Amino acid sequence: THGPLGGRDWSHNLPKKVRKLGLKAALSTKLRENRLVVVDTLQLESYKTGNYVSALHELGWKSALCIEGDEEDNMNAKTGLNNVHYVDILPSRGANVYNILKRELLVLTTAGLKDLEERLAGP
Repeated sequence: THGPLGGRDWSHNLPKKVRKLGLKAALSTKLRENRLVVVDTLQLESYKTGNYVSALHELGWKSALCIEGDEEDNMNAKTGLNNVHYVDILPSRGANVYNILKRELLVLTTAGLKDLEERLAGP
C-alpha cells in the first residue's frame, strides 16, 4: 500500500556491449527465420499512403519494421507509411531489439544495412 513516493529513478541501464549483443541476436533470429528483406530504397513515385498500402499488399507484408539509413533519406516513405498501423519506419540509429522482434518482417534499405554494419562492427 505504500509504494515509492520520491522522485527516485528505478530504471536500469544496460551496458553498451549487452545492448549490442541483443541487437545482433535479434537480427540473426530474423535472418534465421527468413524474415529479413533488403531493398535498395523504400521510395515510391508518390508519397500517398494508398500507394504504399497497395505495394505492401502485393508483396504480402502484413507486419513490417523498415529500417532506413538517415532520417532524411526517405521522406516519401515516412509520409506514406506514417498512417499505416502495421508498419513502423525507423532510422538505423533508432533500431532496437523490441521493435525488431515486435514486427513479423524486418525490411532494411541498403543504406540502413550499411549503417547497422558500422554500428555493430568492432568489439
